[in-house]
Amino acid sequence: NTVTGAVLFNDYHSPYEGLSPLNPQESTTNRDTIAWMPYVRDQQRLPGGGMLQTGFGVVRIRDGYEPQGTLPFELTPETFKGSYFENLTGFSQRQEGNATLFLPRKQWHGSHDVRMGVDVDHITFKQRETRTPVSYLREDGTLLRESTFPAAAPFTRHNVELGAYVEDHWQWSGVRGLMVDPGLRMDWDEIVRRPLFSPRIAVVYAPGADQKTKIAAGVGIYYEHTQLAYLADALAGYRNDQYYASDGVTPAGPVEKTQFTYDQGNLKEARAVNWSVSMARQLPGQIFAKAEFLDKHTNHLFTYVNQNGPQALYGTYLLTNGRKDHDYEAQFSVRKTFAHGYTLFGAYTHSYAHTNAAIQYSPTISLLGAQRSGPLPWDTPNRVISWGWLPFDVPFFRKNWDFVYSLQWQTGFPITSVNANHEVVGAVGSHRFPNFVSFNPGLEWRFHLGGFYFGLRGIIANATDSQNPAVVNNNVDSSHYLQFTEPYGRALTARIRLIEWKH
Repeated sequence: NTVTGAVLFNDYHSPYEGLSPLNPQESTTNRDTIAWMPYVRDQQRLPGGGMLQTGFGVVRIRDGYEPQGTLPFELTPETFKGSYFENLTGFSQRQEGNATLFLPRKQWHGSHDVRMGVDVDHITFKQRETRTPVSYLREDGTLLRESTFPAAAPFTRHNVELGAYVEDHWQWSGVRGLMVDPGLRMDWDEIVRRPLFSPRIAVVYAPGADQKTKIAAGVGIYYEHTQLAYLADALAGYRNDQYYASDGVTPAGPVEKTQFTYDQGNLKEARAVNWSVSMARQLPGQIFAKAEFLDKHTNHLFTYVNQNGPQALYGTYLLTNGRKDHDYEAQFSVRKTFAHGYTLFGAYTHSYAHTNAAIQYSPTISLLGAQRSGPLPWDTPNRVISWGWLPFDVPFFRKNWDFVYSLQWQTGFPITSVNANHEVVGAVGSHRFPNFVSFNPGLEWRFHLGGFYFGLRGIIANATDSQNPAVVNNNVDSSHYLQFTEPYGRALTARIRLIEWKH
């Protein structure tokens, strides 16, 4: 019988959260996050070779931020101005217990290693906030729109989740080198309130006597847990928008009200169908090559839909399950292993990540306009990575010195354009950041000190000083539209690692 326990504590403080060329210091927030997680786990060996593992843990997170001052908050086509409009405090807690039973190995047309388990958790989410008006300015400085937020009462939301599963690792005696892993999982929570069954299966086959080729395939159904953040949008009050004529003083029509709501009885869990296939082969010269393909279709994802029609800029947004995502990727990789463990690795990945609901609406500062399909924020169709660890074959450096490097090149992330009113202009992701390039060479010196064996490594990060910007102005009404800022510069980093300890 083995019992283990631990406590993990994190304290995060950022006095100028969100600081960037588009968000000056006065408009940032002072943010504090405290999180801690105590847990205990017990492993009990059972007669016959089985084992029962149980555990209980708690995660408690307090997260909050406050503005830097009390100035009016303004959004211009170039930048934020004034003090941030929101003061927020949130608290979340998750209490979870789980148990896993590993059955003794059984023989039936091969060996079976079966395990089954259950987990139960209770989630609590609390939030309170105060908000001041938000002013949207035109390029000439006149007031285009002002958003106000009537006081909203603090709210609390709970959820209870139950999960159970069984899976088998079957080494089939009828076919040498064949392994099959079938499984079945059931989930339920008190918001959706219906049992969800998700079967899945994986197969691995290594044909031939040398078993230098491995073919793997799998398919499964997966359900996402209920995202309480979407429900929180409907509990955080509503927004009033007053538009103004070109003089910035005369109201242009009545006040427009926007609120978010949901019907819990009509909600479903997001459901994904994943399947993948891969083949790996050991080639002559200690070269390992691998090709793999993964496809994921996700339906019934949460998204808010404006009940006033797709073109409306205000109204009642109802939470629905109308969002669909499609992701796939094909990857080809090669790894060469040399004597003493030296290695070279390279891979190319082509991927696709798109959705039919690319605009995420919010009850506060939100993108406006008709919903659109387009790339997801992490969509990068092409990516190349390489890394290596080689002897540094240079006089006076051959002993105890190694050359290391990493290289990454990828398509830039998508950019969605907006105007001064934060309406989406054109297609979602119609522009992209420049291609990202980073080459990071370095040297490592290995040395003994007492009974310890250390490695001291120095790396030149982004040695080519590639201008990989982190921020872009995406406002078409700005004179700085599509201006990229905050590039990652060249840097020298060092670290020391413990390789071996002889005692």
